[in-house]
Amino acid sequence: MTLNALPHQQRRSALDEIESWGYFRSVCWVDTIDSTNRYLSDQVRAGTIELPALLVATSQTSGVGRGSNKWYSPSGCLMFSLAIPLDDSNSTLLPLQFGYAVANAIEPISQAKPLIKWPNDVFISGKKVCGILIEAIPRNDASPHNKRGIAVIGVGLNCQVDLSTAPEDLQKSATSLHIEAKRSIVTQVTPEFVLIQVLQAWMDASSLSSSEPNWLMHVWQNVSLLNQRWVTVRSAGGLVEGYCLGISSRGALLVVTSNNQAVEVMSGSIESYRDV
Repeated sequence: MTLNALPHQQRRSALDEIESWGYFRSVCWVDTIDSTNRYLSDQVRAGTIELPALLVATSQTSGVGRGSNKWYSPSGCLMFSLAIPLDDSNSTLLPLQFGYAVANAIEPISQAKPLIKWPNDVFISGKKVCGILIEAIPRNDASPHNKRGIAVIGVGLNCQVDLSTAPEDLQKSATSLHIEAKRSIVTQVTPEFVLIQVLQAWMDASSLSSSEPNWLMHVWQNVSLLNQRWVTVRSAGGLVEGYCLGISSRGALLVVTSNNQAVEVMSGSIESYRDV
């Protein structure tokens, strides 16, 4: 990876604006990298990067998703990772909070309302436009600066992606912002523009979390793709099927099964969902 590669003017303008906020201690945009999450995680463990840190890449050669999934990294996709100190008091809410920030950031751009598939995938018109992967690095891992634990947040957001060249399953299940955008602003839907919107929305959400700890529970029903739907969730304890009521104060998915048992799913993947 070439960390000192000179970005073109659009990228430089975006980076200048982000640096002017004074929030990030390390900001970089590279042409090509294997994985932004992997690079930041390695730097955090080695204690060689100042936090909070932002790393953006135009291209990823080995992006990773949840589990063993690969991260599809086409041209026109906004790909970046953040490394931020982890707050133990609300660490379980972090994936949901970041998903909300992305949905909130792109709502003014989109013709249809972006919705979140728990915990943090963002959908527009029933198709996925953004995936988020969060890795928690424990406080006792390597770096002397890692006293609270650190979260590395990886984001892949389709801005101007030509899905006709994507794998067949993605052509059916994914979308891109330039497809969903309002006609009047479709030319603005560049990775540089969207990056600024998402980071601003995240900083607003982070600030709100400090002043109003329960704010997410109040707004979740308005952005949830799953509320009042029948869901199948694969969790560590096996499959959970039932009616989705929303989320708990800890960010768990609340499901009522067919035998009227209330289940709180702290982590898992949604295998299917449908209207009741």
